[in-house]
Amino acid sequence: MKTEAFLVVHAKFSGVSIVQDLGTAFPQGLDEDRFECRLPWEDERVTLLLERLTAHGLKPSGLRPSSPGDYHLAIERTYSRSDFESAAYLTFSSKTLLLNAIRDLDGVLRVKSDKIKSGMDMASTTRPWIVVSDRVKGLIEREGLIRASFREIRLDAPGSGSVRRGRHDFWELTSDLILPPMAPPCKFIHARTGEEVAGDSDESFVFREGLGIPGFFFLPPEPHYAEADLRSIGPFDLALTFERISGGYLGGLPICSQRFHQFCVANRLSQKMYWTPVRLNADEGV
Repeated sequence: MKTEAFLVVHAKFSGVSIVQDLGTAFPQGLDEDRFECRLPWEDERVTLLLERLTAHGLKPSGLRPSSPGDYHLAIERTYSRSDFESAAYLTFSSKTLLLNAIRDLDGVLRVKSDKIKSGMDMASTTRPWIVVSDRVKGLIEREGLIRASFREIRLDAPGSGSVRRGRHDFWELTSDLILPPMAPPCKFIHARTGEEVAGDSDESFVFREGLGIPGFFFLPPEPHYAEADLRSIGPFDLALTFERISGGYLGGLPICSQRFHQFCVANRLSQKMYWTPVRLNADEGV
């Protein structure tokens, strides 16, 4: 895994003098009316730049500056294939995105039929819901992946009401297992106020993992679990987080086993998916 700090400071937010001061520490970062650099997180120049920003009274804002005293900082992770293959558990999403997916009052997922492309095997919605083709459903069932389950979806024809296909071509991939709450350093941040909230909050929130949240955080964030917590629930290949991240329903993010990951590799699904390793915190006193 490679970890880099991505830092952006705009003169219009922070002032020309501050941008120029940063340029004396790292001249390559000057770019007209802003300072921008990408350096290894462990690089001593990152510490120097952050110390100068703190001395000027600035603070990290996360994804974008929200006030004149803010700057952008993200700690970005890039993974190798071996990072994925060595992880006992991972979270995932599809690179194919279905927009405007909603749920009926009875919890059934509704998707616009014109958004589903020919040959699509898996897709993610803007919330942590996964849609798979009937072909993939059959492969998962034949593989016998533990705790994986499926829910019917409804397809909305463009410009009309809900259309329930007589032949089920697509399904929601989910699980009947909800995991215990995540362990530190995972935090859950209100999407509007930036304040920390509980993982089962009814408010819309995002998942963060990092330092000085909401300012210093890692992208992508890695779920953390206590090893004892996962041992206590028995084996599984697919589960959902307790935390209803991004407005999740019936649980949150999908968490899968290495067996599920290898299933996706073997069936040529993996290259169309995003993967993030899950970190296991060692049992205290062991």
